[in-house]
Amino acid sequence: MQRGQVLRCFTEQNRCRGAVSLSREPPPSFSLPPPFICRCAYLHTVSHPKPQQHHAHFSFAQHTNIHRRLLKAPYMSAAKDTSHNGSGSARGACIAPTRQVLGAVPLNLSSPPPPPPPPLPCGTTLDCSQAVLRIPVYVTAKQEMEKTQKEALKPLTFRVIQQRIRDHFVRDLDDETELKSNRYILTAEHVERFLFPLFQRADAKAVRILGEVWGRSRDPSRKLSDQIVAVLTRRQHVLLQGTELTLMELKEKVLLVARLQEPLTAGEVRQLAIQLGPYNREWVEEWLCARLADEAVDSLALCTALRDAVQQRFGAFTFAGVYYPTVLDDLIDMDERAQSSMVYPPKLGVSAQSVRARVCEELFIFTIFCGVPLSLDAYFLAVALFDRFLARRSTPKEELRLYSMAALLLASKCDHSWPTLDPHFVSVKMKLAQENVMAAEEEIVRALQFDTAVSTLHHFCEALVLHQDPPASPEQLRLLEYLIASLSVHTYYGQYRQSCLAAAALHSSRHAARLATGEPSESVRVLLPVVCAALQKNSVERTPGNLLKQIYAQPERHAVSLIPTAVLFPSLSCRSSLSASQ
Repeated sequence: MQRGQVLRCFTEQNRCRGAVSLSREPPPSFSLPPPFICRCAYLHTVSHPKPQQHHAHFSFAQHTNIHRRLLKAPYMSAAKDTSHNGSGSARGACIAPTRQVLGAVPLNLSSPPPPPPPPLPCGTTLDCSQAVLRIPVYVTAKQEMEKTQKEALKPLTFRVIQQRIRDHFVRDLDDETELKSNRYILTAEHVERFLFPLFQRADAKAVRILGEVWGRSRDPSRKLSDQIVAVLTRRQHVLLQGTELTLMELKEKVLLVARLQEPLTAGEVRQLAIQLGPYNREWVEEWLCARLADEAVDSLALCTALRDAVQQRFGAFTFAGVYYPTVLDDLIDMDERAQSSMVYPPKLGVSAQSVRARVCEELFIFTIFCGVPLSLDAYFLAVALFDRFLARRSTPKEELRLYSMAALLLASKCDHSWPTLDPHFVSVKMKLAQENVMAAEEEIVRALQFDTAVSTLHHFCEALVLHQDPPASPEQLRLLEYLIASLSVHTYYGQYRQSCLAAAALHSSRHAARLATGEPSESVRVLLPVVCAALQKNSVERTPGNLLKQIYAQPERHAVSLIPTAVLFPSLSCRSSLSASQ
């Protein structure tokens, strides 16, 4: 075979080898080493020379030597081999194409990365209006904490101070953990560390009350528990006597003694029981069981017994028993603000007032006998909303009946009771157009600016009679119900303070039940003639209130309306009328 044919065959073999090496694709997870890529690129360049290059000058020995060196040293770069064994023309023909091929072939044979975005021209502004910056939660919490620390702390009222002391010191103990591990024990340092910041933040009124209660307790012989109880049992408004200390407050006193590890004797417990009513005092005497005055009493055992007695009376999850003084003081404060803001138009004459009384009496009868089990809260709230609406809008006498039923429809949705009244039911029962009733209800809501939370006579009676000792009998509750219903007919909301009217009615009912009661406060005593005059008006036939007397004269209601006024008001002659008392 001639030398030209041998060279041609060798060239064809190199072309096949280069084609196979470059066309064979490795698996995705496999990458070729750089020397192998260099060798394949070199063979591909040799087997496919450019037309302008003169590869005819290569001899067979030169090609054989180059191929032999590549096979012996597979990890040697092609540029190094040609630099030692090739001439200048070979170096220019082989090395330059090899660099061009290596520049375009990536090492892992993957898709090329996307080109970078073009640079923005000068003066261009990015639009970040749609960008959402998410701040970490811990950064937000830290910022809120720093903000609250920088803000000036608001002064605390006496009610808030009472509530925080009660929640921190006299809450119920956990029998499983706190009692067994003695975690309930308090020290004087802990008490001072908690009370000092509270007293520093007290407002002017709270400072005055604390000066009266806590300041006079600087006697060294007085216990720390007595000082705290004096703050907790301090009532800002005392309407009636006879409820100075409740069973719940006695439990708080005993619990504080137990937590502060103070001694407690049977004589001290009996001294505290004197401030209770006869019913609760008898319970305490039975628990002591003729113990000697100097005998020590297990304060934790007494506290547990008092807790069971309170739960038996008010329920296991009672709210009123724990926060009774605080809630009652809040209601009285709200009543004072409401009474000072009520301004009724003086153009309502005697005829309009009599029409209103007749409408309220009809509203009370509808609440009781309509067939829907509505609570009395709904009725008294309806009267309050109705009177507040009349104070803001001048209403013709012919439309008072419509607006009173609309007020009851609204009150049934706001007194937190079930069920509520249906507009169609009201329109059918009272022969009123349903559209007119709903329009009147909307007008009342708009006139009152959606403010439907008010304290009524029923609210105050429930709060005042809650801790009565002994508990109120069914006869006393019916009598109290009749008294405040008569007051709602003959007096309008805001004319007198609702809390004082309710206290006057409760004072009269206690006289009728033959319960020992002290003298009422001056604000309550001056309203006793108003209650007496309202009952006198009920006795006149064909006048507003006479139907109320007939309803409560039935035996199922204990005939409480037939009780003589001399029994209800022993200190009054009951000759005054409602107009004279005004």
